[in-house]
Amino acid sequence: MKNRYALLTGFVIMITFLIAGSCKQGGSSKGEEAEKGLQVENGGAVNIEISTVTRNGEKLIQMEDTVNVAIGDEITYLITEVKPGKKVTWKVKSSDEIEILEIIPLDSVRVIFKNDPIKKSATKFELDIPDIPDSQIPEEGLKEKYEIIFLLDGDTINYDPYLRIPPPA
Repeated sequence: MKNRYALLTGFVIMITFLIAGSCKQGGSSKGEEAEKGLQVENGGAVNIEISTVTRNGEKLIQMEDTVNVAIGDEITYLITEVKPGKKVTWKVKSSDEIEILEIIPLDSVRVIFKNDPIKKSATKFELDIPDIPDSQIPEEGLKEKYEIIFLLDGDTINYDPYLRIPPPA
């Protein structure tokens, strides 16, 4: 019986060390920021690529940032993390026949979408995120919903994903 408790105690201690080793104190490395969806190789800019996929014979829109991939109705739950003072670019992959018609901020109080996204072409929009001081970012971060409207094969399709500024580290 003592051997079982000793073995169980050993497993509990090992798991505790593994969990503690995966936690970190403050700051973040480039790899960790990339895991959060922040493309640090672009100086913190975030690219959201848009393409089509076929699922069960149906052509669907796919949106993808460095961390998340959402297809069809999943796009409504897509949350892309962004950094204050940086740029977000929505861009259709060149091989797809999708047009971005419009990106409309939906929240009545707009911080992330202080300015409207700018249409650069039928396949590209850009948004400059305002440079918000850490003291103005709440503990839970900032999250704003937007509507993105596409034209695909003559059909108008819209989804309501989110942009989010994480809380300061």
